[in-house]
Formats: sequence, C-alpha cells, structure tokens
Amino acid sequence: MEPIADDASPPVVARVTVEPLGVTIEVRDGEDLLEAAQRLNYRWPNVCNGQAECATCRLKMISAVPEQAPPNQLEQAAIRRYAFSADSRLACQLHPLGDLRVFKAGVRVVDPGAANSWQPGGEVGLS
Repeated sequence: MEPIADDASPPVVARVTVEPLGVTIEVRDGEDLLEAAQRLNYRWPNVCNGQAECATCRLKMISAVPEQAPPNQLEQAAIRRYAFSADSRLACQLHPLGDLRVFKAGVRVVDPGAANSWQPGGEVGLS
C-alpha cells in the first residue's frame, strides 16, 4: 500500500518574519499568527489562549505587504482597553493576508522533548 500524500493541509497564505528571533513562520489559510506559531513549535507569549483578553501576544507591525485586514471586534476592544499604538496587533486575532515582518520579544523555539517531560507527581526532592 502506498502512502497517501497529505494534500489536506490548507495552503500557506503568509510568511511572517518575527524579530528579534529572526525566524519565519508560515501561516496557513484560516490560521491566526498565534496558532501558526504553536503548530510550528514556537512559544508565543500568551495567557488567555487566543481570546483577546490578556493582550500578552501583542506585537508591533514593522512592515506588511499587502496591507492587513483591520482588527476584528475582539481586537478593537483590546486596543481600546490597553491604549495600543496604531502599529500594534494581537497575534491571536491577526490572520495575515500576505507576508509581513513583526517585532515580538519572548518568542522562543519549543524543545519538543522538554514539552512533555514533566509529569504531575514527578517532582524530585519533594516528599
């Protein structure tokens, strides 16, 4: 039996370069930037898991081609609540329309081995 090609993945619609880390994240159709980063094993700082409540995933837009869609209602509310500058967006709400460059401190590569190494009750030296 021959392997089946994985053509079910949505196409890549944008490549987002994240500074200062200098990595490029490929965002698929239907994904926001936070989801794409997590799919590719990057830790993008966030607390509310994409609900636009904490604004921890806020980034600064450096350049975008083409221009991006305006913020949705959830993002607009966060922008008002936290008084963001015009070049700020939330990664959890940003669905890129094309390639862009952003600044977000704290983005890190996740070590796949370390992500699952801790187990409850596995603490050393506690009794």
